[in-house]
Amino acid sequence: MKEREYHILSTGQYQYVMLFSAIKDKSFNNINVYIKFLSAVEEQTLLRAIQYTFSNLPYCSLRLHETEEGELKQYMSEEEPQNIEIVDFSDKTEEEIDRAILTWCKTAFPNQCNDVELISARVLRLPEGKLGVVFVADHVIIDAYALIHLVRYLDKTYAAMVEGKELPAPGPLPWEEIENTWAFEQTKRYQADLAWWEKEFEEEPHFTSVNGVGSPEFIEGKNYGRSQTLAQLRGDILYRRFPAEFVSRIDREALKRNVSPQAYYLLAIRTFLARVSQTDDVMLDSLVTRRSTRLQREVGLSYANMLPFRTIMTEEQSFDDALLQVSEKQRELYRHASVYPCDIGAVLNDHHDAPLGCTYRTVWLTYQPFFHLENANLEFEAHAISIGMVGTPLYIIIQPKDNSGDLWGNYVHAVGYTEPKNVERLHSFILDFLSEGMENGELSVKELTDRNLK
Repeated sequence: MKEREYHILSTGQYQYVMLFSAIKDKSFNNINVYIKFLSAVEEQTLLRAIQYTFSNLPYCSLRLHETEEGELKQYMSEEEPQNIEIVDFSDKTEEEIDRAILTWCKTAFPNQCNDVELISARVLRLPEGKLGVVFVADHVIIDAYALIHLVRYLDKTYAAMVEGKELPAPGPLPWEEIENTWAFEQTKRYQADLAWWEKEFEEEPHFTSVNGVGSPEFIEGKNYGRSQTLAQLRGDILYRRFPAEFVSRIDREALKRNVSPQAYYLLAIRTFLARVSQTDDVMLDSLVTRRSTRLQREVGLSYANMLPFRTIMTEEQSFDDALLQVSEKQRELYRHASVYPCDIGAVLNDHHDAPLGCTYRTVWLTYQPFFHLENANLEFEAHAISIGMVGTPLYIIIQPKDNSGDLWGNYVHAVGYTEPKNVERLHSFILDFLSEGMENGELSVKELTDRNLK
């Protein structure tokens, strides 16, 4: 066996570790997906496909190692994947199955995640002869995009095995891309992007929350508000549907206007926050995937950045004009998306040093419609599972779970901070506001908000 080679973390991995270093419960790092197959699946072939996937996507073999100096390194394990098992739930109720899955998803990898396999798969024998699989992975080696890539790779692998065709090629090693992430920090482009963020925060932002003015997190006379505490990490999740006809209409309108469909959801969320928080200046965090090359799309790792998306807009303009303004800001943000969140936070604090325990933003948005399940070889539904913890008051994940054309809003909210009734209110507003806005784009944002905010 050759000598083990240790490598530094990528900038994205390093930022993730730094941002959540105060949370000692390593189960917080778990990222997971439950796939329930709707079509017939051959169990042993599925097991072989998972084994092949884990062995041939190198990021599934990454392991973390803490040095004697306390530095976190990583290396590629040569061991065959072990965390793959069959669990017989054929005689269990849906409630019993859900409880077991939740327990797995809430269980941290052993040894504080050091020198152990950081991804697992449990193939479930379900009632009526159905099969499912639960993947749990550590967020340091994999983000949501990488998990989706894994599911796609598995789907292709299974189909190739069944049909006797050539198996998918192994994925790339991560070392070159890790070096690239650190090299970018030294470029003039990075400094120019950092200067853009300096300008972005010349004026102090305003605090917003879905709970609205009058809630405990608002501080009278201050632009900042109270952030989530370590005692408020307990999270719950509400799953709410965006029907296929609604989603399709947004996609058609977005194509016609040459904007991203995400701009519609951003407009609705920022409009809701503006009204209930009584400010025209709204800032929420928007996830930027940052995978523009094939290497980046296939290499795994934690790559996405949560970036402050700030818009200052009045309610007097039309829906159509507001949408274009949001779209333009989104494009501008993407042009400066590779600055590290810690560096952006430092810029904000240098300009406007909110006290410890205070913040300006309480909402994250991840828009991930790119499962493309209608093109999958297998028919299945897939969805994330709340592990009972959340790192922000409200984390909105918009993604499909099957091939119906529906999207689902997974509203992961901090218990004790975000009121579920306000999450319900937000979801209803997104549907009603956007539906009427697409129908009557000349109406003002104010009029549409008055009519659709219940």
